[in-house]
Amino acid sequence: MENGYDKFEILISAKRYNDAESMLKEHLSLEAYDTHAISILSRVYEAKDELSKAISLIQSALSLSPDNHYYVYLKASYLLQNDDIIEADKLADFCISKDPYSSDYYTLKAAICISKKQFKEGLKYANKALEINPENVRSLNLKSTAHIKLGDKDEASQAAEGALNEDPDDSFSHASTGWNYLEAGNVQKALEHFKESLRLDASNDIAREGIIEALKSRNFLYKKFLSFQFWLANKSNVVQWIFVGSFFLMNRILKIISKIIEGAENWVKPAMFVVFSLAIFTWVIEPLSNLILRFDKFGKYALNDKQKWVSNFVLASLFLFTTGTILYVNSGSDFSMALGYFGLTMMIPLSGTLSDLKNARMYNVYALVMLGLGVFSLFITLSTGNWANVFSIIYIIGLIGYQFIANRESIGKF
Repeated sequence: MENGYDKFEILISAKRYNDAESMLKEHLSLEAYDTHAISILSRVYEAKDELSKAISLIQSALSLSPDNHYYVYLKASYLLQNDDIIEADKLADFCISKDPYSSDYYTLKAAICISKKQFKEGLKYANKALEINPENVRSLNLKSTAHIKLGDKDEASQAAEGALNEDPDDSFSHASTGWNYLEAGNVQKALEHFKESLRLDASNDIAREGIIEALKSRNFLYKKFLSFQFWLANKSNVVQWIFVGSFFLMNRILKIISKIIEGAENWVKPAMFVVFSLAIFTWVIEPLSNLILRFDKFGKYALNDKQKWVSNFVLASLFLFTTGTILYVNSGSDFSMALGYFGLTMMIPLSGTLSDLKNARMYNVYALVMLGLGVFSLFITLSTGNWANVFSIIYIIGLIGYQFIANRESIGKF
């Protein structure tokens, strides 16, 4: 039977997932309670990004063999990829308690700690895994990531080189190293590793996303923004929420100052404009950068169809913002102000349509609803000459609500 399992493993190694799936299903039609075959099929679904099927299958294997800690390990790995970090962490601890000499179990624990932004703990578990198996490539990559998050660039580079020395043809290692270089601010080295990763595996989405970010980082403003994003992403959820709330708090403080201090409006209004502009900037820079990349002779090939499609709408939004601003400078009308505001702020829900978060479909629907509200409010503003209509108010509330929902999903709870 082992030779039969080897055949499945060879197909998975060759990334012939559909063939492996068909053969495993055929095998299980004859051996329905073969838990090892079930676990292999779950790995096939993981490789195909069908995590719900992978989790369901490995759970069925566990129901037949509840004491198999390897199956628990697979389930924890799938749950981690599905963002169920708390349950994955519990299962990883269980696996380590059952087999404290498994390098893979400590590697999983390291990945979970890094996902929880517990970088020192992640480094500790990665080192523990490497004590057991110094050639564990994934642990070397995680060690490199932990070091870069902790600001130890030299140690991160050494760990990354160690992973590449162990397996120079590992696409994931090159992609991971590329992201670490990108976070360290070395765009050129990052591009080299992303390109090599894609050469080894053209379907590596981690490398493809990385090369897009690296190409956009050739723009000075985007490079600074990305550095800020990395910095903020490494902070705790509480710190991230404090930062998000600081924009609203600063706005409220400035309004209060303008009311209690005579003559303060002369500098409060410009200050409020700067705060508002910074808040908008953090939302619209990604879709705007994709738009710029669309016209780059190399960058346009890195964007996928969805990113190109969204960039068309961003271009339309930018046109409306520019037109509205020019008209407002000349006429000062409510309609021109509303047109410019709509063009600028519509880029925010558009950026959400590029989301890889679990509720990506919800963001698409949200963007369509916001588009409808905005268009209706513009028609009413044009006919009445007053921007303060019911659709405008709902649009503004929807915009605030969108920011809260998106921040909550990307940052998480307190």
